[in-house]
Amino acid sequence: MQNANTSELIAKLDMARAVLANPHLHIDEYGSGLNAAYKLLCDAQMIAPDNHIITSEINKLRQLSDEENNQTPNIFTFIYKNREIKIIGSNEDHIFKTICATRNYYELSMLEYIATLNIKGNMIDVGANIGNHSIFLSLLDGVKNVFCYEPSKQIYDVLKKNIQLNNLTTKTIPIQAAVGDKSGIIGVQDSDPKNLGMTKVGGEKNKVPLCRLDDQHINDNITLIKIDVEGFEPQVLNGTLKLISKYKPEIFIEAATKPHKAVLDFILQQLGYSVIAEFNATPTYHYTYKPLRHI
Repeated sequence: MQNANTSELIAKLDMARAVLANPHLHIDEYGSGLNAAYKLLCDAQMIAPDNHIITSEINKLRQLSDEENNQTPNIFTFIYKNREIKIIGSNEDHIFKTICATRNYYELSMLEYIATLNIKGNMIDVGANIGNHSIFLSLLDGVKNVFCYEPSKQIYDVLKKNIQLNNLTTKTIPIQAAVGDKSGIIGVQDSDPKNLGMTKVGGEKNKVPLCRLDDQHINDNITLIKIDVEGFEPQVLNGTLKLISKYKPEIFIEAATKPHKAVLDFILQQLGYSVIAEFNATPTYHYTYKPLRHI
């Protein structure tokens, strides 16, 4: 015998199928067509929040609805944990294309791992790109602020729009600057439209501010730092030594090669850090504060 929740779930799904099959069918409180089916599936998801099939169908319907309503094709909408997430990007860009193809956050396994750590307080995203990671982190329970550093003007403008689209302007603070081991001015290479995440600092073009995190006057509890800056990671760490020593945040940092990781190991081991996990196609390592015990 079915319980009330199961019966209600089946009824919602049946109504969603019905309005899709008959675009002229009108259901009180829901209306008709794709929008009605979308609302019905969202209600069904409230009954069964862990049902991945329903979530997938909601995302498909949302995209069809966007196309039907002639919305900007570069704004992609998906549902994660019962919340609508909007990301704007270039249809050529690898990260944005992956978000669209998977209907989910980029590098989701690492992000969901971070969520299991139940970290609260303030976080820093160095190399924030279009905001995929910053948005996820900002929506975690107990997170106060996420400070997002992105040097490329082109990418920074997209980052700001994505923060605004998701109503996170009070929590997520974008900063157009490069981060390193000294303060000054530095060039930024032109972005590859097919992979904005590969944008590097250096050269004489596109000059932007260069700062050390130790000088940024972020005086509240820093609990996590994520760094993805295409080979500039050692310089970022060397300009963040005081902050790391004071707050001992969890650190997620990319190292594309073993020699590059060896440099990061050398810097962070002196601060009492060890690697405890690895993620992503280009290796990203979780370093945590684990001082060696003296016998």
